[in-house]
Order: sequence, then C-alpha cells, then structure tokens
Amino acid sequence: MPGYIASKSIQDIRAQLARTAWCDFRSLSAAEARGLQHDATSHGLRAEVVRDGLDDPAIDQVLSLQDAHRAQHPSGSRYRVRIKPSFDDAVSILVMATPEGASVAVGSVVHAEHVPIPHERLSRLRDELASVSLLTLRGSTDIGLDGTSVSGSVEEGERVNHFFVWSPSAEKNPGERTFVVALARLAMEVCREPSVRERLRGLQEWIE
Repeated sequence: MPGYIASKSIQDIRAQLARTAWCDFRSLSAAEARGLQHDATSHGLRAEVVRDGLDDPAIDQVLSLQDAHRAQHPSGSRYRVRIKPSFDDAVSILVMATPEGASVAVGSVVHAEHVPIPHERLSRLRDELASVSLLTLRGSTDIGLDGTSVSGSVEEGERVNHFFVWSPSAEKNPGERTFVVALARLAMEVCREPSVRERLRGLQEWIE
C-alpha cells in the first residue's frame, strides 16, 4: 500500500519478504498501483506494475468489457470479483448494469462468456446486496497458503471501491462474502456455455 513502505526500513521489508512463501495479488486501481510503484522505487526497491489478467486471455477479456462499459456508461454500475483458490485457476465475474439493462461476464483460463441478465434476476441481485455497504467494503490483511484469495471492485458511477480478502467467512467478513456469493450464484444461474459452467461448478462447494 502507498505509505506502508515509507514507514518501514529496507531491512524490515526484506525480512518480511523473506518469510513470504508466495506472491499475493490484490486489486488496485491504476492510481494506487502507480503510487505503490513510486513508493517502492523511492526506497530503493524495484516494483513492476502489470495489468491483472495479463496471463489469462479470458480474464483480460472481462477486464476489457469493464473498461468499455465504464467508457460508454460512466454513470452505470459495475461489480467484479476475482476468485483464486490456492490450487486452481482464477475465475473473474463481472456484472454491468444501467437503467436500460444488465449483463454478466465470466472468464477463466481460455473460457469466457458474456450474457444478458434478466430483469427479475437483476432485481434479486440488488435485493441480496441491499444489506451490504458496497462502497465501504475493506476486506482484510490476513493471508494464507491453503484457501481462496478474493479481489473485488465496486463501481457506482464515479464512486469506486476495491478490496481484498482471504477466504471470506460469514463470521469475519459478512459483507465481502455476501458480495462474492451473490455474484457467483448469479453467474451459475444465467451462464450456459458448458466450459464456463464447469469452471463455475468448481466454486459451488466454496460458496455454499
């Protein structure tokens, strides 16, 4: 995080990274990523900023749809979650909505699908998320080796929120878990491409 490195010595950072057995990828806005890179560089560390999904064309397709929707409908809503089990490929789910209609896009490995969301199903999604303050979800700093990392983003017009959470539970992270489960269930219900449904079925046990 920008500002975090400035409060630590180089020795502290190196010692912390030496104890880290894996890399943790978190959802950052472009401005946050540039701030983190500048913070690291100014303290003698090398930081490389890459676009999420660069190594997965299906997830990159989802991100491109989000960019296009933002450009065409700046006042619209966009909800995205990236779910990455420790020993499986990541799945990205994106819901895009305007007063005229809504759609959901799913990407994982080479499997991708983009389909409309029926009006009644979108209404149910909004009901499921009504109790969650989406723009204040903060996630947590907890990480682990065997579990599921979740990166989420919420866009309501120009208001944007990003969060990361490790294996969200109903007890510790009720809002984040509600968000993830709601998007995953919607995708399972409306997607029809067999390869995409197979990828989503891999989340079934986790979200129940």
